[in-house]
Amino acid sequence: MENEEEGEKDFISILIYRLLSKGGAFTLLDLIKNLQIIDFEGNKRINSDEFLTGLQRCGIKLDSNEIQSLFLGHDFFTNGVVKYQILINLLLDQFWDEKKNSISEEI
Repeated sequence: MENEEEGEKDFISILIYRLLSKGGAFTLLDLIKNLQIIDFEGNKRINSDEFLTGLQRCGIKLDSNEIQSLFLGHDFFTNGVVKYQILINLLLDQFWDEKKNSISEEI
């Protein structure tokens, strides 16, 4: 379980870094919107290819190692399905932590 949490944090950190470098909150909101659009059934679940498409629509491209880290048995990914609401919640928490830290450093 500890390794899964560590891997999950690494994947979240990768996405947060990409979101911050692409435009921050606007890119995060764009990602959320794209994932919701791709979710035709509205059940907060999409397949892994659709998830990668959502990322690419926001200008976030992952290399093969980063993609592989997505598929390492996280709470938000099982059997080829991304439960993106769980991932969005993790991203939002981490994103605002990063923003708070950067503002604290500036003060």
